[in-house]
Amino acid sequence: MQKWSSNTIRLDGSVVDFSPRGMKESMLDYFRKTYAQFGAMAEVATPAANWRRADPLRHPWSWYFGHTACFYVNKLRTAKVIEKPFNPAFEAMFAVGVDEMSWDDKLEDREWPDFDTVLEYRRQVGEYIEDVIESMPPPSLPVNWDDHPWWAVIMGCEHERIHLETSTALLRQLPVDVLQPHDYWDNVCQAGSYAVGESPVNQIAEVDATNVSVGRSVQGTQLYGWDNEFGQADFEVPAFGASTHLVSNEEYYEFVMDKGYERPEFWSDEGKLWLQQTQRRLPKFWIETNQRDKFDYRHLTTIGPLPWNFPAVTNNLEAEAFCRWKSAQTGRELRLPTECEYAALRNTADIGDQPDWHGQAPGNINMQYWQSECPVDMFQQTPDFYDVVGNVWHHTITPQYPFRGFQVHPLYDDFTVPVFGPHHANLKGGAWASTGCVASRHGRYQFRRHFYQHAGIRYVESDRNLGFVSSQKQQLPSDHRYIQEYINFHYCDEPKFGVENFPKKVADIAMEFVPADRRGQALDVGCNVGRTTFELGKYFDRAVGVDYTARIIGTPLRFQELGIMDSQVPVEGDCVNHKNYSLKGLGLEDAATRCDFYQGDAHNLHESHKDYDLVVASNLIDRLFNPTQFLSYVHERMNGPGSILVLLSPYSWSDEYTPREKWIGGFYDLKQQPISSQLLVDGMLEERFEKLDERDVPFVIQETARKHQHTLSTCTVWRLK
Repeated sequence: MQKWSSNTIRLDGSVVDFSPRGMKESMLDYFRKTYAQFGAMAEVATPAANWRRADPLRHPWSWYFGHTACFYVNKLRTAKVIEKPFNPAFEAMFAVGVDEMSWDDKLEDREWPDFDTVLEYRRQVGEYIEDVIESMPPPSLPVNWDDHPWWAVIMGCEHERIHLETSTALLRQLPVDVLQPHDYWDNVCQAGSYAVGESPVNQIAEVDATNVSVGRSVQGTQLYGWDNEFGQADFEVPAFGASTHLVSNEEYYEFVMDKGYERPEFWSDEGKLWLQQTQRRLPKFWIETNQRDKFDYRHLTTIGPLPWNFPAVTNNLEAEAFCRWKSAQTGRELRLPTECEYAALRNTADIGDQPDWHGQAPGNINMQYWQSECPVDMFQQTPDFYDVVGNVWHHTITPQYPFRGFQVHPLYDDFTVPVFGPHHANLKGGAWASTGCVASRHGRYQFRRHFYQHAGIRYVESDRNLGFVSSQKQQLPSDHRYIQEYINFHYCDEPKFGVENFPKKVADIAMEFVPADRRGQALDVGCNVGRTTFELGKYFDRAVGVDYTARIIGTPLRFQELGIMDSQVPVEGDCVNHKNYSLKGLGLEDAATRCDFYQGDAHNLHESHKDYDLVVASNLIDRLFNPTQFLSYVHERMNGPGSILVLLSPYSWSDEYTPREKWIGGFYDLKQQPISSQLLVDGMLEERFEKLDERDVPFVIQETARKHQHTLSTCTVWRLK
């Protein structure tokens, strides 16, 4: 049976005698093992499994074989190691995953390529990335956050390991009759107890009061980490009690027998809605039989009798309801732990961290032993507690929030930011399927509360005031102010120094040139927070907004869904005024029904973006890595001759966004004559387009009550020949 090393690697070079060349070989080896381990999942599926949805809220399981491969290409392009796409169509099709907003956000079915074609693409990408890594100069040591080329390599590996775990959760939901036997993935722990009454009885043990610091510093880090792991938060944790074991299937069965799923007093409002939608009455992986007290159980790829002494696998809503029920049964104040309480518990276990386990994990983690859960009393990691690490993740009541000093990484600036806030709960401690850096003590996993992962329940007893958890739900990252500035820039219609609303003005200019009989579809590329898209929705059958960053595109999506939006207008220092916007108040309520918003890359738009009567690219091209690439193919996405292109740019070129050698103008030629950006853009477009108009359009962005940016953007309008 094939086994892979699943430990993340130390980036300081200590395991390769601090040799840069040795570090390069170590990272290449980690890539090969990661890529092979994920790819091996394809061996368990029959053709009937291909493109079948395991969960209506997620992409098909097969999709992730393309996604994990193209991620390497896209991130190494962002890191400027690779200049061109390897397969543009696939790198657009498989680029963006899904984080469902609610339990009824079902994805539409669509046509996918043949799965064998995807696997061939994956094989080719694997060989290509190996060649790219081998061609890169050895890294400086330690490899760190700022070393973008090598950080991109390890980012690709750790991203694939996240999907290795989440894909097992999807695989577990496919019908077993579309799977086939496999020595590695069928490896179920055989120590299950199948008789009621043989599981350990849970007790409450004390965890002493302590001070806890969670998070870590970017500087000097020895392990790769996702952005949410960096920064720091400090807590005084009062003494609390915690269950000695994870809640077993047998303990959870008491809740089921007491009709816990049918008693609304134990469920949150969100939980009640979820129950109403799903009609669930059992944990997801329990299967009813014809006998009382007898259930079958869905393992990863097989079905067998329910092991009563395995941990109950639930979502967060079920876990919270169970704790409320348990409190009512025992008369004790029981609940899920906070993240800092879990950290206090973790600190009592002298088990080191994942890179130091050297082939002998202290618990059921790292895919070290089985591809399944195991008995809750198999791995004792402190005198009082079992499964502090591993078996299943610990649900917590802590939302995902940014630590003090949080910053996004420029290669993946929307990894965590879109999920900060009250809708995503933190998971801690890892599961049997957790590998790579998420299995380290710093790993912070988050999912929406209705989502199923390999996660279970440890309850704590505490009367601690939880007001700080409510405040965590409101904490936002440092770039929140940037987004707030743009919300007010887009949606405030009050003139600033006599300058009218710019995004609305852009739509008005476009409509001066679009004939009444050419108003099928409009595309707003680089739509930011969406005002121009909404305005175009007044006139077109369909208006589409595309932006590269998920945390930004989420703003118009939420506005469209809710119809209202709160914002903060900066005044001075930390002081802000609060302002409310509504689609109805802006006259956009009807228009919004004809708008769609997508995350996408202007350099490589998804093939579905085509046949547009109007394309708007407002203040976009001087923020692209390769603006020439966009201008050279934008005509391919338009609806033939007569279609309109509207370009606006202040041509404020910066190496931060566009390498100097890719600027379109804004530099001196060999004779020290300035080269005009607009003249070069005109020259690039005039072969395919007829120029209809050119004008300067001013805009003002408020930074504080007394500081504003005032800029002129050159607007040109073009008609496709």
